Amino acid sequence: MFLLNRQKLLLIFLLIFYITSCSVINPYDIEIQISVNEETDFFSDEFIEIFFNYEVERSSLEDLITLKINNQVVTPTYLWESNQKVLLKPENDWKFGCNYSFTLNGNIFTLSQGNFSVSESRHFTYGNESELFYLENFPKKELITRKDSIHFTFNKAVKHSSFISGFSISPYSEYDISFTNNDKSVIVTPKSNWPINSILTWSLSKNIISSDEYTIKKEYSGDIKSVYDLSLPELLKVCPTSLNSETYIPLYELDLSKLIDNQAIYFEFSKPMDFESIEKGISFDPSIKGCFYSYGDDGKQFIYQPYTNYEINTKYHLRISDSCKDVNNIEIFKAKDFYFYSANEYLKINSIKIKSPNEPDQIELCTENEYSSVKIEQPDSLVYITFVFSEAIKNKTACENNISCLLLFPDSVNPEKQSCTWDSDFSVTFSYNNFFAKADSSYFYKITVKGTSSGVLSINNNFMEENKCVYFQTSL
Repeated sequence: MFLLNRQKLLLIFLLIFYITSCSVINPYDIEIQISVNEETDFFSDEFIEIFFNYEVERSSLEDLITLKINNQVVTPTYLWESNQKVLLKPENDWKFGCNYSFTLNGNIFTLSQGNFSVSESRHFTYGNESELFYLENFPKKELITRKDSIHFTFNKAVKHSSFISGFSISPYSEYDISFTNNDKSVIVTPKSNWPINSILTWSLSKNIISSDEYTIKKEYSGDIKSVYDLSLPELLKVCPTSLNSETYIPLYELDLSKLIDNQAIYFEFSKPMDFESIEKGISFDPSIKGCFYSYGDDGKQFIYQPYTNYEINTKYHLRISDSCKDVNNIEIFKAKDFYFYSANEYLKINSIKIKSPNEPDQIELCTENEYSSVKIEQPDSLVYITFVFSEAIKNKTACENNISCLLLFPDSVNPEKQSCTWDSDFSVTFSYNNFFAKADSSYFYKITVKGTSSGVLSINNNFMEENKCVYFQTSL
């Protein structure tokens, strides 16, 4: 019991000693100077300066200071010039244009064993008011098409990387960003299309900074509406075209069975269509190599120009699939199919005529498997053979090389070609010598004109269905 009373007495003694040794300083004797003015919204010095008229215990002061940026606590760094004056700033330095708060709250101990209570706070934007960074112009509930760009304009140049990371749009769409007007203007363009029938919400975070390191004044956001469209595109017309002075003219009254040579095909839709979907969604079977062109200015009309002629006697299947879509990404209701034969015909030989010195007139050789008879008296006499085709010939030299005249029986020397003369684009005449004839025997000859696509070709790239052969025999 006595021991307990002694402990109580000792505790009371120590408490009295502490109170008397750490006396509370009269608040009217305290002078505190803080370099951030309470009446201003901006601060631009390198340090916040704090001055006391008492020498203070440094650690007790530092424990009472809180520094925040945009409501987030940051660590200060201190520079003590004396026990009465301290300088401080953020450990990672100031950020221009950001909002800061500084508080000093609690009991401060002096080196003279006194203490006093303090409660100070300051709120400010770091930097100069005239140099703040902000958005001047931006989209405000605009109605945009699916390919329209969105434009933003700042009061000063923006750092590219900060805008790229600080910009977002919802629902998400892929886009490209470009900078103009000395980096004060930003253009956001969809890589393909914005979503249709949507409200797009864009936002700019406070992480966007200017080229002179000012953080944007505040976060920005807004809504824009993409085009409203619920109508389905339709295929209105498919027909051949004519080409007049490099201008395609649709031939509405003709169907696809009238297509000749490599005549182009015209397509017309009820709405502006996406060109890439047209290229991928329209097909031919068998395949026809060619290319699509947009026709007109409204995006509703297209031309398909084949590179080569349509094949003769070939049934084509033209399919417009339901993947074809308009510029608003709306697909056609259902696929359409067309079947057709082209109007192309095989190249024909209208006539083959032969003229020998012993005949008064030209003899037309039979083009069937029959032998015509031609009188020839001298082997060195020139015999003229004329070929007339149904179309103008494309490559005359190739044509000459695809025509031959050979002796079939009896085995001897073949005729020799001496000359070749084109009477017109349709007609060619060869001269030969070295034909034979005897009174007691016949000589049989064969003329061959090579057909198929590797043979004689017209200027329209048409060819004969097969090789054409005619036969004749010579007599005295």
